[in-house]
Amino acid sequence: MVACCLVFPLFVSVAMMFGLSLMRDWRQKNPELMQLTDVMNTWKAAHTVWMPKGKHPTDEQFGIYIAANCRGVITSESVWSSTLARTFIAGEARKFAETSLVKYGSPTTKQLAEAEAALKPIVKQQAAVLAPGNGDQMNVLDRPGMSTVMFWATFLIYVGLPAIVAALLFRGGLVLLATGVTYVRKDGRRASRLRLFWRSLVCWSPVVGALVLGGIAVENKSMLFIVLGALLVLALAASSLLLPQRGLQDRLAGTWPVPR
Repeated sequence: MVACCLVFPLFVSVAMMFGLSLMRDWRQKNPELMQLTDVMNTWKAAHTVWMPKGKHPTDEQFGIYIAANCRGVITSESVWSSTLARTFIAGEARKFAETSLVKYGSPTTKQLAEAEAALKPIVKQQAAVLAPGNGDQMNVLDRPGMSTVMFWATFLIYVGLPAIVAALLFRGGLVLLATGVTYVRKDGRRASRLRLFWRSLVCWSPVVGALVLGGIAVENKSMLFIVLGALLVLALAASSLLLPQRGLQDRLAGTWPVPR
């Protein structure tokens, strides 16, 4: 059970890194298609209920930008009919892109300038996420420690958060059930959900700390904070080994592990 908790986040992290690498490769080989994909992703986001009105370009500006900058992609039968294009741009987004060539194909100079001003910064920002870089312009995904950050984030999302929620709702998760362990208070009565929730928060706080330090490491392109984060997690693990009967999290939460 413990091995699965460690292997699964590692597997997901590796899969995410592979997927991002594949996306980057596709972007480099199909720059115009990926540019249109960025535009259509922004267009779809602009039509969600949570996007404030007036905080995004208008449909007219989207259409003008597409007609002026992405015509070659849509009019190329081999590109537009490819699996890649049909996967990334489908449904209403695909229909809007096709109709934009006719509906917004003859804008005025002012309209074109306004559309370029509204869309170019957004598209450039989206493309920068996957663009390779070097030196001071190094992309976030290329910076030292990014894979470690993704591991801690995956670990926290898929293992830590479910464990914390399970502690609050069920007084423990699958690991405790599998090992036949429960927790009691000093007087021998079963520990409350809130007490076990607090214990779980203490238990997972080093992982949160490692994730925060990893983010600082990526931002500053330094492995020092990655090492500090790992040491933070190892410190809690070491305390559990040195205090096998009652770990640090139990002492802080006022709980005792006992057979179920």
